[in-house]
Amino acid sequence: MSSITLARKSVVPTIDKRVWPMAMAIGFFGFLIVKEISMPPAVIAGFGGLGLLGLLMTGLQSPEIPLYVLVAYIPFSRLLVGDFGTEAFAFNLTNILTLWVFAAHAMKRLSQGQPIFQGTPFNRAVLLFALMGAVSLFMAGWSYGSTYLLAYVTPLKRWLTPVFFYFLALWVVRDRRVLKTVVILIMVSLVV
Repeated sequence: MSSITLARKSVVPTIDKRVWPMAMAIGFFGFLIVKEISMPPAVIAGFGGLGLLGLLMTGLQSPEIPLYVLVAYIPFSRLLVGDFGTEAFAFNLTNILTLWVFAAHAMKRLSQGQPIFQGTPFNRAVLLFALMGAVSLFMAGWSYGSTYLLAYVTPLKRWLTPVFFYFLALWVVRDRRVLKTVVILIMVSLVV
């Protein structure tokens, strides 16, 4: 092999091989939606509990695996609500996976003696934008009353969720291989 070929192979990062099970999961989620298959809550709770336990164990070694699962699940979260049959407020698979990703990331970074949060100059602009949105809701609640404020707290949370996902991805994605894998999963989700 020539030195150019070796240099080219070392520069171009490959994708994570664990992308293929996630792509199959995306296809499975799409199949469930297209065929309008509803699974019993006991089956969802059983598989969800085992899956989350497995994700916790593997997430401690590599926190990008729960991130891959989160990226694969988010586009389907409205139709495949993972509330485990409880219909409890904020107890759903999206929130659980988000906490799993953050917990796995935090534990791995702390075990390595590295800081949990990573800062960039763009973070200040994103935080300022999110803060201005939240302050505008509270100012309107002050003017229009508590009924207005309570009616729009949930939409504010939904509006701020992508901002939090930005920070979560910024903290967990540490190399080009993971970045390429996440982008591929997003593209597969969009196609499905």
